[in-house]
Amino acid sequence: MTNDYSNAKNLLPPELLAEVQKFCSGLVWIPAPTRQGGRKRRIATQMLRTGMTSEDIRKLIDISPRHLRRLAREVHAAPHCSPTTMEGAK
Repeated sequence: MTNDYSNAKNLLPPELLAEVQKFCSGLVWIPAPTRQGGRKRRIATQMLRTGMTSEDIRKLIDISPRHLRRLAREVHAAPHCSPTTMEGAK
C-alpha cells in the first residue's frame, strides 16, 4: 500500500485553498466518504474470518495497517458466527 500525498495548491481551486488555510496549515487528512469506509470494513472483516493474512488483505483493499489490526482484534474477540447470522445482527 502506498501513501499518496497531493499538494492542495495543485488539487483545490484557489478560493477553496484560501478558505482551508484559514483553519489549518500542514498535513491534513481527508477521510473517504463513510459508505466506502463501511464497505471496506465489511470486506476486510469477511476476509479476516476466512483466514486471509493481513498483508494479503492490505494488498487487495486500500486499508491502513492500524485499521486492519483494530478490525482483527474485533473479529477475534467476537463469538464466531455464520455469515447469515452476521447479516441478521445489523
